[in-house]
Amino acid sequence: MGVQSTNIVCRSDRPGETAFRCGETVNGSVVVTIDGHKSHKFSSMLLKVRVQAKTEWEENDTNYSETQDLFRLDLPLRSATTGETSLPPGQHQLPFSFPLPERLPHTMKYHEAKVVFLLKARLKSSSMWSWDGAQEVKLRILPQRDLSQCFDLAAPLKMLREDKWTMWNGNPGEFSVTVAKQGYVAGETIDLWIDASDGVYTELAQLDGHVKLKRLVVAREGKKNYNEERTSIATVKPGKAASAWHRIQLTVPEDEITMDDLALCRIISVTYYVKVKAL
Repeated sequence: MGVQSTNIVCRSDRPGETAFRCGETVNGSVVVTIDGHKSHKFSSMLLKVRVQAKTEWEENDTNYSETQDLFRLDLPLRSATTGETSLPPGQHQLPFSFPLPERLPHTMKYHEAKVVFLLKARLKSSSMWSWDGAQEVKLRILPQRDLSQCFDLAAPLKMLREDKWTMWNGNPGEFSVTVAKQGYVAGETIDLWIDASDGVYTELAQLDGHVKLKRLVVAREGKKNYNEERTSIATVKPGKAASAWHRIQLTVPEDEITMDDLALCRIISVTYYVKVKAL
């Protein structure tokens, strides 16, 4: 007797997916079906909204985890028709609506570091002999970053590669790499210019090197330890023609975005860098 089924239904303007951007309003309903022949009374009906950053790690054969709440909200639920917490047999809509904050990380998962957006419906029956209702769904927060006001990221950046010997890789000599600006968004093309002597261009081509855009994810593991995960997300091999090494273009893949605001999330950071390597 009591709750036969509980489902969470969200309405989204994006067909085929329940995804939202920061600042948007999440609308939906908890759909509850009550069985039996009498009204069912609940002591509490809540929708718990959680956006959480989580890290997991293993130490001395023991699994550990850390969670940081980035956004939390508990919404009381009421019947859309009666406004009560006592529901007669049949199917009922318990509507909800709440705005997302203007600043939140997007949902993501990189190895053992992740950001999740959860809705948890909890319907607690007044009688200990009746079934409670519970349901949990995961939603997406879409990547979004406006760099129009980040004036410092619009400035070009020049990096110098010094002439040094290495045991493992070739040594083409000294050259510099210049990017037109320091901030890019998903789908945008990064233009790089390599400034070097003719001999260095020839050496880079002969060594058949590559240029990579890499993602660096740093996840906190406990109070003092940090795990770094470096992943290549775009690679260009200019080839064996010296002229191909003058200008190189890398495209930032979709859904890539930095997460480097420690005031917002203290246990996970996501940043990017470019690596020029002569093999």
